[in-house]
Amino acid sequence: MPHDKVRAMRWSFSAVLWLFGLAGALLSGCGTMDMRKILLKPQQPDVIMRQSSLKAGLVLDETFTGYTYTFKTGPQIFLLASVAGSIDIGKNLSQAVYSIVSSKFGNVVVARGQKELADVELYFVPRIVAFEYSPPFTGYSSHTADIILATDVYSGSGVKQTSFTIKQHGSRSNMAQLAMESNYEMAEKAVNEAVANLLRDFADDLNRRY
Repeated sequence: MPHDKVRAMRWSFSAVLWLFGLAGALLSGCGTMDMRKILLKPQQPDVIMRQSSLKAGLVLDETFTGYTYTFKTGPQIFLLASVAGSIDIGKNLSQAVYSIVSSKFGNVVVARGQKELADVELYFVPRIVAFEYSPPFTGYSSHTADIILATDVYSGSGVKQTSFTIKQHGSRSNMAQLAMESNYEMAEKAVNEAVANLLRDFADDLNRRY
């Protein structure tokens, strides 16, 4: 058999062994990528708020302010590892919601529970219904984030008037690696894009309703 053909056969056999080894490592979850560096950095949305003369309250309970998303995936082929971490959602999101409500109604009364409110004409009780971050499984997928925020609205006497729910999404394509972005940066941008979209819609809803 010609020497070149022997060399090609040896190379092909080595490549097959390498692929099987890689697949076994992936299936066994040989490593874990820690994503605790993902930070939530909500900013005031670029929405001009029409001022309302209503005296408003805002309930930010511990369930909302302390909301933390903890996750752990199986092996992701593109990242060559499992992905785990936690993201503090409620702390900074609650501050951003307060900022928007204050820009709409002025001096807003903030409380940790509905029973603590007094002398308001209406008040808002926001809650995080769901949040999810997903890393890319293959090179063709993206870092994605999804968030759902529901807000109940009550009269000053405590009678529920209405509620509205906002769902938003954020993503960052793996093509961003061409701009030398790390996985942490892409994940962070996906999460913050979802939150930025959510806050914009929240501000728009307040403008439309009051």
